[in-house]
Amino acid sequence: MARTDYPQFAAEIVAAVGGKENIVSVTHCMTRLRFVLADESIVKDEDVKKVKGVMGVVHGGGQYQIPIGTQVEDLCPEVEKLLRGADTMAAGKAKAESMRVVSKDSWYNRFFKAISGCIIPSIAPMAAGGIIKGVLTILTTFGVLASTDGTYMIFYAAADALMYFFPIIIGFSAGKVFGMNPYTAACLGAAMLLS
Repeated sequence: MARTDYPQFAAEIVAAVGGKENIVSVTHCMTRLRFVLADESIVKDEDVKKVKGVMGVVHGGGQYQIPIGTQVEDLCPEVEKLLRGADTMAAGKAKAESMRVVSKDSWYNRFFKAISGCIIPSIAPMAAGGIIKGVLTILTTFGVLASTDGTYMIFYAAADALMYFFPIIIGFSAGKVFGMNPYTAACLGAAMLLS
């Protein structure tokens, strides 16, 4: 049975992960609390797992993740309330900077995080383009549309547009990932199309 005493639950979790001063930030997804901790080495996974309502512990992506279940949406604001007031999160960020938490990632992880950050935003439009081409193939196979029809040409162009302008889209995403002006990066991608 899921816990509903969220203020107490939040207090127990905060204490188990090393207290307010060890928390740099907290967010949540559908079922997990996701902490960025100043020093993950001081947290004992077994202590966290002993908190009633915690389903386990996951380490990944520079985060300390605690699976809670669907009530995480109600629990996370209580954790955030505990972190407000005293300027503990700022102290945690300063401590994280001094310990260079981010630089603990291997070059391999940093490389693939950068590549995935550039490509993942374009996956949905690529899938949409593929679906459009699939539907057009079905419609032309059954004689509903001809490849010379205006409707066919417009949808075919829409499906091909992403792949044609891919350097611009990847440039925009890369600009965000690498901390530069995304429009400047998109212009660099556009320059590739001119040659």
